[in-house]
Amino acid sequence: MKILIIDDEPFMLSSLKDLIVGLGYHCETANNGKRAFELLKNKNSFDAIICDFNMPEMTGLELRLKLRDEFDSCPPFILLSGDISQVKDDEHRQLFYSLLQKPGGVNLLRDKLREIEGFSNHPISKCS
Repeated sequence: MKILIIDDEPFMLSSLKDLIVGLGYHCETANNGKRAFELLKNKNSFDAIICDFNMPEMTGLELRLKLRDEFDSCPPFILLSGDISQVKDDEHRQLFYSLLQKPGGVNLLRDKLREIEGFSNHPISKCS
């Protein structure tokens, strides 16, 4: 399973990458939403996305909304935030596979990834 990790904080990005690789998954990283969107647009090969909420240039929510608008489907998208109450709108909450509080939640993140791994392939697909 290949996972895209997006976080603007280098320590958090490195920690998440170490965790994901330690769980036996492959991953790529991006340090902002714009870079992540370019990777998703050009590679189309991720099975899951783990993304920070608060980032400069494009928040995790803004990235998810852009993916919704530009693609037919999206891999399961896990949003991480120090304050998950920032995603207030139920319609927006439904866009995410899971909303996880950070820091912490390592076991919950692991469990969510194992759930996703049990699904069939969920690559992103371009709109026609």
